Amino acid sequence: MARPKQIKPPTAAEAKAKKERISAEKKALVALYKNVPSNKEKLAEKLIDRASFLIVSLAELEDFINNNGYVEFYQNGSEQWGTKKSPQAELYTYWSKMLPATIDALAKLMPENSKLPDDSINAFIQGKKK
Repeated sequence: MARPKQIKPPTAAEAKAKKERISAEKKALVALYKNVPSNKEKLAEKLIDRASFLIVSLAELEDFINNNGYVEFYQNGSEQWGTKKSPQAELYTYWSKMLPATIDALAKLMPENSKLPDDSINAFIQGKKK
């Protein structure tokens, strides 16, 4: 059975492009959450950083899964082999649960009189920024 493909680390250009995409997502989130009270800004900034990373990374994982599938073959010894969920699919599952929780934590930092419309959060998560 063939050995699984090695995942290559990103090139400098790819890493730079990812940082730029994260920065763009962060800018969009900062605009959405500009009304966070000043005593909660540091927490909001950390949550925005986390959400920005998750949004970009989930998109990358989606591309990987679409191109390579969500299962991989494995072989342990000469007799034991099969398929299992790929590490990328595992990570996607875990991070896709973290993103809504992070966005929800951000929404809870907002003052009650300036809540975001429900559809703006959902549109943002789905990539349909208004």
